[in-house]
Amino acid sequence: MTLVSPPRSCIMVVDDMPANIEILLGALEDDYDILIANSGRKALALLEREPGPDLILLDVMMPEMDGFEVLTEIRRDARTRDIPVIFVTAKTDAGSESGALAAGAVDFIHKPVNIEVVRARVRLHLALRQHVQALNQSLAEIRRAEGRLRVLSMAIEQSPTSIVITGADARILYVNPRFCEESGYSAEEAIGQTPRILNSGLNPEGVFQEMWEALLRGEPWKGELINRRKNGEIYWEEAHIAPVKGEDG
Repeated sequence: MTLVSPPRSCIMVVDDMPANIEILLGALEDDYDILIANSGRKALALLEREPGPDLILLDVMMPEMDGFEVLTEIRRDARTRDIPVIFVTAKTDAGSESGALAAGAVDFIHKPVNIEVVRARVRLHLALRQHVQALNQSLAEIRRAEGRLRVLSMAIEQSPTSIVITGADARILYVNPRFCEESGYSAEEAIGQTPRILNSGLNPEGVFQEMWEALLRGEPWKGELINRRKNGEIYWEEAHIAPVKGEDG
């Protein structure tokens, strides 16, 4: 058996000071793949070329382009706007912290950095990102399922064949428009009743017993029935009846 290790998360470190980069690199390189940029412009250029990192550690005070400007560009680009960004800053006043969060940073780490704090914050926000991605995937699957259900619902509604869905007690839960046209019963009149409302009393002896024996075995049944419309008219119907099984059978 070949064991395949899960892919490592990728972190981008953006700082104009080599000493700061070395500290963050030493704290994280054993556990993560690291991308390094020593200016805001180089970080944005790197994001153009490389697949998006899972998290960005972004210095605030940099020449030419500070962290706030870089973050604005990151959030403006649809490819990178969802990447969590942690500001790394020497500013510890409440106004700077509030400004960082308002700009779209998910967190901030104060300089001089505490290595254990860096590792803890990185683990936290990577875990949160994974949870968000899993949730988004689940929502996408739900939307796809809803789309399939809408198609099936439209197909049933527009079917040229009468369709009736009952519960296990044979009470009618749904009828499509074609059933209403064929039988003369409205959906409101049929739902809650059983298919006996169509019984003409003219069917061969034993036909319903045969039908129920097949259904209770979990098998479909096919045959001809002589039905009666709401107005009393008799009509023949080729019926296809099948059980719908739940996960428990």
